[in-house]
Amino acid sequence: MLREPRETDWPEILGLANASVAGVPGAGLQDVWAENRRHFDQVQGTQRQLVAVDEGTRSIVGYAAVESAGSDAPGAFRLFLVTAPEQLGRIGGILYQNLIAVLREIGAREVRFQEHAADAPLLAFAGARGFVERHRFTIEGGLEIVQLVRGLDRAA
Repeated sequence: MLREPRETDWPEILGLANASVAGVPGAGLQDVWAENRRHFDQVQGTQRQLVAVDEGTRSIVGYAAVESAGSDAPGAFRLFLVTAPEQLGRIGGILYQNLIAVLREIGAREVRFQEHAADAPLLAFAGARGFVERHRFTIEGGLEIVQLVRGLDRAA
């Protein structure tokens, strides 16, 4: 089942985010990431979020969001996708397709991922969906980040 996240979901979303990057060297805890998603400034941009809930256990098994990339990039959106690496194809694919449909409806022109370069499952997922590397950079602590982009037309 897909739905919008509730305020009470954030501890579970944070746990899922931490677990999803547990195998990525240097990724660390995702507290700041979760707070940024939770408190995205709706005045400054557009955000849509979804959680995937296991109907049997009622636990959150996936999270996804799109956020406008900022006034310097009109029509561009950042995509966030969180699920267990072994669930990317199934749960990740469902969340991704739903948010791509939303982006097409609102006339988005570009979708961006910005991820840990060592997150091979997520980079493979993005590559299989037409994302290409735009650039790479290193952040504090030596962690390599890659930005992937994909143009988006209105066609399905």
